[in-house]
Amino acid sequence: MSGLANSPSGRDDGRQQEILDLLRRIPQLADVGDLAVEPLTGVQSLNNSSWIVTTPGRSDAVEKFVLRVPEPGRAAHLGIDRAEEAAAARAAASVGIGPEVVYCDTTSGDMLTRWVTGRAWAPEDLREPENLRRTAELLRAMHAVTDIPGEPGAVYRRIRHLIGNAQRLGLEMPAHLPEALHRLDDLEARLAAMTDGRCGLNHNDLWANNILGSPERVWFMDWEFAGAGDGLYDLASVSMSGGYGPQDEARLFSEYGLSGPEEHAAVQSAKWVVRFFEGAWSLTMHQLTSSRAPNAANGPIPANAATSGFDYFGHATYMLDAVADGPDPVG
Repeated sequence: MSGLANSPSGRDDGRQQEILDLLRRIPQLADVGDLAVEPLTGVQSLNNSSWIVTTPGRSDAVEKFVLRVPEPGRAAHLGIDRAEEAAAARAAASVGIGPEVVYCDTTSGDMLTRWVTGRAWAPEDLREPENLRRTAELLRAMHAVTDIPGEPGAVYRRIRHLIGNAQRLGLEMPAHLPEALHRLDDLEARLAAMTDGRCGLNHNDLWANNILGSPERVWFMDWEFAGAGDGLYDLASVSMSGGYGPQDEARLFSEYGLSGPEEHAAVQSAKWVVRFFEGAWSLTMHQLTSSRAPNAANGPIPANAATSGFDYFGHATYMLDAVADGPDPVG
């Protein structure tokens, strides 16, 4: 939920000159002739604007890119580390999971990637047997990537950051939240012991609309929350996003290579972590997109933080209510 979403057409109309000026500061495009830019509609991040960039030339020599421009001021509030994101996106590209990263400014977060063909999936796409198989194949390849920065448990650290930031922003916290944070600490330790501390590249936001598919290829997109982990969170996210029942989930586990009742139970526990992250993320997004938002320790709230129309507070309430009873037992 915290990644890509349908974007209202025309949101970025009138910004072409600003985007062209930015592109001229990118070394790979500085000396290219007239560039064509247009807003990327249909699959735009809730925290960024995205642009299609086309180079001039013969039809067989034209190059096409996507420029991602973050909303100012949001990364720190959401716990996004642009250097870690860039490293994760490049690692994903190196094994054919994500598009090539042509340029990334780790200060601003501006990122230029090679254009890839496909459409953003909907939950029902994840339930198609062949798509389920292809998704499991990419999950295996992604989690096998170990040359990434950071310690295991990136998603747990982000949950704690988001909750702390929501408190600093002055949001009223659910009464059960302190106990939920204790349960989070306990679950992180138990899962780490069960998985023997395995650590690979995790996407940590793998909802259907962050998957781009075509008959030829499947890509994972939007690496803002990526980091090191045991893979359970991604499996839980895919199952939840696809609305998997027991049969689909069993097929996912089989295609991925997850064996044994303990590991299956661990994914159920990871679903609790997914709900916790989504609730914490939505709390911060609710405040960031509110005209009442104050400044906070992580920096000023962007003045242009207009709501996307998504009910962040309702989503936060639903997800945080779901963590009140604690995670399913592991093993």
